[in-house]
Amino acid sequence: MERCQTIVIGGNHHNTLGVIRSLGLADTTDIKLILVGKDDDFVSRSKYVKKKNIIKIESDESLPATLLKIGKESSTKPVVICSSDTSISIIDQNFDELSKYLVLPNAKNKQGEINRLMSKEVQSQIANECGFDIPESIRSTDVEAFKRWSTFPCIVKPAESINGSKSDIKICHTSDELNIAMQEFKDKEFQLQQFIDKSAEFQLIGCSLDHGEKCLIPGYTSIIRQPDNTNTGYLLYKGMDEFLSKEFLNKAHQFLKSIGYEGLFSLEFLRDKNGKDFFMEINMRNDGNAFCVTMSGINLPNLWVRHGVNNIEAAEKAVVRPTHFMPEFDDLRVAMHKKVSIFTWLKQCIKSESHAVFFAKDPSPFFYRLFSESMRIFKKSFTAS
Repeated sequence: MERCQTIVIGGNHHNTLGVIRSLGLADTTDIKLILVGKDDDFVSRSKYVKKKNIIKIESDESLPATLLKIGKESSTKPVVICSSDTSISIIDQNFDELSKYLVLPNAKNKQGEINRLMSKEVQSQIANECGFDIPESIRSTDVEAFKRWSTFPCIVKPAESINGSKSDIKICHTSDELNIAMQEFKDKEFQLQQFIDKSAEFQLIGCSLDHGEKCLIPGYTSIIRQPDNTNTGYLLYKGMDEFLSKEFLNKAHQFLKSIGYEGLFSLEFLRDKNGKDFFMEINMRNDGNAFCVTMSGINLPNLWVRHGVNNIEAAEKAVVRPTHFMPEFDDLRVAMHKKVSIFTWLKQCIKSESHAVFFAKDPSPFFYRLFSESMRIFKKSFTAS
């Protein structure tokens, strides 16, 4: 099989590392890594990317020029995979020029369309048109407009993913708590949303081809131990079963077709105590949990690359193996907070088939991260004493 070139874009995060490892395991492409940020990193320690193919930039603002240089120097169009909202946003802003030299994730081959779709209000409207239930919600920059809100508990969050992170989400149980939370969003566009008393939180991680005409969603994640303000926790990934109906999956396919998106993605949902499922958002990039899909037997990054190079449907036929995924460094803190014994946590960690950083076939990033974390704790303890 002819080798191609893939450009992986991301920061010092396990999301970026998971993409590199997925492509490395497939061994069908030469990986070029654009690593964003000034900090020392563990991602570039992976054996699957050569040092000469690592480009470090201080911020995503340098992406267009960096990508153009790589694209113009390549004999064939490299395929691009993004692992952050900021990187896909900037690429989308420069789609018309970059797409001349690169195979890019996109929506309807239209510059600016992904950024438009990053609006949670726009996403929710399209999802509702496709038959999904959505939480009650309003969006504004005017704090006064929310004084009539009467549904509690509720969530306050940035109106668009690009303008904040999950740590910016505030849960309010009373109008007084809401008034306090609103002060942090003064003069910013934000969204006020009904809080769902959930019985389950799950994701559909997949790859959309030909603007949603072809779509692979092999299975779903379900959170076992819920961290604060993120869905990257200790979880189980498994193939489709009675948990999700065929009608539900048809709605997901229709949603992707409606927005005309092609690339790696994840769809996030909550199920309430009455069994009703609510659409929350789509991430139009590789998902932070996605390495568990590779370890289950379905290599979505490789599927996107092969399709981008050959313009064919590179269908994955493998059976999905149930796979536990643990973000070990973060989950240890969550487990201790939830009073999970260290013995129980170690047993869960050892039995997990995939991890955010540890991978027996590529151990260097884990040991580098472990050393860095140990030094950070030591310095903090030394300073405190």
